[in-house]
Amino acid sequence: MNDSSFVRCGGERRLSNFEQLELLRALTERGKKLRTQVRGFSMAPFIRDGDIITVSAINGGALKVGDVVAFTQPDSGRLAVHRIVARKGPDWFVRGDNSLAEDGIITNEQLVGCVTTVERDGRRIRFGLGSERWIIARLARHDLLQPMIKTIQMPRRLAWVILRRLHHGRLNMLISKMIELKKSDS
Repeated sequence: MNDSSFVRCGGERRLSNFEQLELLRALTERGKKLRTQVRGFSMAPFIRDGDIITVSAINGGALKVGDVVAFTQPDSGRLAVHRIVARKGPDWFVRGDNSLAEDGIITNEQLVGCVTTVERDGRRIRFGLGSERWIIARLARHDLLQPMIKTIQMPRRLAWVILRRLHHGRLNMLISKMIELKKSDS
């Protein structure tokens, strides 16, 4: 059997959530990394829908509050990627940066890997995985992260609304002038 018929460099294969979970477990057990595209908005704005993440094996007890981890959700057994927001003895509380509730207590057995890189549009995104990650975790843990993000994004959203209205107003004015010109030509 020729292995090259199964693996292509630069190729792409879409996997279900459970297939990704099994592949990630197999790779991290061997100390390998998995580079995959994420789907969903639970980690926005630090990890966005369509970003490429690299998940690496967890090095012993090296996890800290603020780290972004891949784990199996307690209720569904599905693979998820969220941030550690607190520790309780040997267990962890994890939560999506854009989620209203924690995922509950996650045991070390449910942890599958740690997110080591995030790429967006071909560029490496560092913010959210650096030394600021523990601040993000604390804000999320105390329900302060989402209001802060909305406050920061408000001027941009307001500017977008104003520009859109100005553009729409100019378009209407242009159409009106074109109609007037057509009427005067007739």
